[in-house]
Amino acid sequence: MGNDKLLQKYKDLSLNFMNIGLRNETKNRMQPYFCTPVGAEIFASTGIEGIHYCIIDGFGDTIFVVSPEPGIDDRVFPVAKDFGDFVRLIFVLHGTEIIDQIPLYTKERFYKMLDNSFNDESIKRKNELSELKKYFDVEPMDSPYEYVMEISSAFDRSKIKYSDE
Repeated sequence: MGNDKLLQKYKDLSLNFMNIGLRNETKNRMQPYFCTPVGAEIFASTGIEGIHYCIIDGFGDTIFVVSPEPGIDDRVFPVAKDFGDFVRLIFVLHGTEIIDQIPLYTKERFYKMLDNSFNDESIKRKNELSELKKYFDVEPMDSPYEYVMEISSAFDRSKIKYSDE
C-alpha cells in the first residue's frame, strides 16, 4: 500500500462526516463488494448505495472510487493522486456525493450540477466541511472535473484485478 500520511491521519482519527458522504470505514465494518478490486484497502464510504473509496495494492497512494450501482460501466476508477488531493476535491465539491458520477457528465453539465448542489447545502454539511478543514488544512481544488477526468482517462483499468465473483 501507499504511505500517504494524511490518509493515515484520517484512519487514526476515525472521523465520520455523514452529511458530506465521508464515513470512516475499517475492515471490520465494511466488507468488499463484488466489484471491489483484489488488494483494495477500503478507508471510507458514502454510507449509501455501496459507494466506497480505497487504495489498491500496486497503485501507490492513488485514491479510487468503487461504485456497485447497476448501469455503470466503469465501477472502479481513480479520483485523486493521494488523500490530500481527495480532501481538496471534497472541499471544492462540498462532499463526496458526485465524485463517482464525474465521468458520466459533460463538463458543462457537471459544473451546472455543482452550482445547484451549493444552493441546497445544509447547515450540517457546512459544519462538517468546516470541521474537516480543521484536521486537513488544504485548499479546495481548482478545476475538479478536469482533474478527475485527466487521472481517470490516463489510467489503464486493465491493470486492476478482481475476484472471480
